[in-house]
Amino acid sequence: MKKVLLGIVGFIAIIIVVGFAAVKFLVNEELIKDNLIEQAKQFTKQDVSIEGDLNLTFYPQIGFELGNVTLFNKHEYADSKQIEVNSVHAAIELMSLFTKTIVVTNVEVDGFTVNIETLADGRNNMDELLATLAPPEKSLSNEDIQAIKVTPEGDIAKSDYQFIVKGVSITSAQLSLNNRQDGTYHKLSDSSLKVGEFAFSKPVDITLAANYRTNELTAKLNTSMILTIDEQFNKIKLAQLDNKLALTGQSLPRPEMNISLQGDMTYDSAYKIMKLAGLKLDVDELNITGDLSVDVFAKPSLEYDLAMNRLVVDD
Repeated sequence: MKKVLLGIVGFIAIIIVVGFAAVKFLVNEELIKDNLIEQAKQFTKQDVSIEGDLNLTFYPQIGFELGNVTLFNKHEYADSKQIEVNSVHAAIELMSLFTKTIVVTNVEVDGFTVNIETLADGRNNMDELLATLAPPEKSLSNEDIQAIKVTPEGDIAKSDYQFIVKGVSITSAQLSLNNRQDGTYHKLSDSSLKVGEFAFSKPVDITLAANYRTNELTAKLNTSMILTIDEQFNKIKLAQLDNKLALTGQSLPRPEMNISLQGDMTYDSAYKIMKLAGLKLDVDELNITGDLSVDVFAKPSLEYDLAMNRLVVDD
């Protein structure tokens, strides 16, 4: 009997593997890519191109890899490209779909670029895009309201499913904001974000790096932290927070400044309280240490226990 069951299981496994191989063989990825382009053009009312290849996987992961996607600006904007991605890859572990723990493998995005521009007449390319994408407002019906599960305490019912993201990596990201009404310019470049394995109520490592430039200021940011969020988003904790910021610009008190911020931050959404413990703030020679608590409820209040070294006002 045992041999029969093993034989049946093995036969089913062979059928599944052959089935996925057949799907992969029969799928026309070029046709799918062409349909994606046409749907994106109709959805955004703007030109879209996909120059890279589309690669689909079905086993042991269901996922895709797509290269060089571009959403073009309308002709009146200076930069021809509004949004561009060099490559994107994401997948879900197939067998996790048969459980209540859905596992997303590493999400990788490279060369993510966004150019936001405001014309002299006030028109903004991102506002126009969002207005096109925004669905028409629809009031909730009684059926919609009854369909929302609510606990006796008034909170949204907890889902039976759990989601785990193995990691997120965004590299070579860039964001520019060009306002032709007032001549201001802001740009984030060489930005990267790395997020470790994420699951609710479990600590996850996060690192962020970016260069910032505006008309009168340049900055270089490096940040690392350990983030923990519960499933209801009631408590958010940033442990071992370490921010380093190097500034250069004529508008600063000094041509060059270095700022460092370290500590552990927690936010309780139920009580609307944010706490910063073990604070260590360095602004060049100025050092501030201690604890800080902010109550942002109906009547905001601030409690602190801080100490600083010698403050030289002239500097």
